[in-house]
Amino acid sequence: MSDVVLKQRGRKPKGQPWTEGEEARLRQMRREGVGFKDIARKLGRSRDGCIGKWDRMSGRNVVRAAGQEAPERRPISLAGPAWSRPERYQS
Repeated sequence: MSDVVLKQRGRKPKGQPWTEGEEARLRQMRREGVGFKDIARKLGRSRDGCIGKWDRMSGRNVVRAAGQEAPERRPISLAGPAWSRPERYQS
């Protein structure tokens, strides 16, 4: 059986822990307005991995402990004043 060497495409293997330095670079680049595609390329990670890490770091994707309530959400209405039927369609 021959030894096959797989070449990675500059990305770290799935599940590789983030270092504090990578987290700091992610924060800094986001503050500078750099897009996730460019951040991923510079850090050698996937775009989705960078987005997921950013969400977890910024608290948007928080898993709540049992018994802890989610923040209250306001219902949206599609039939309210924000949308009305054009006059030509009214009978």
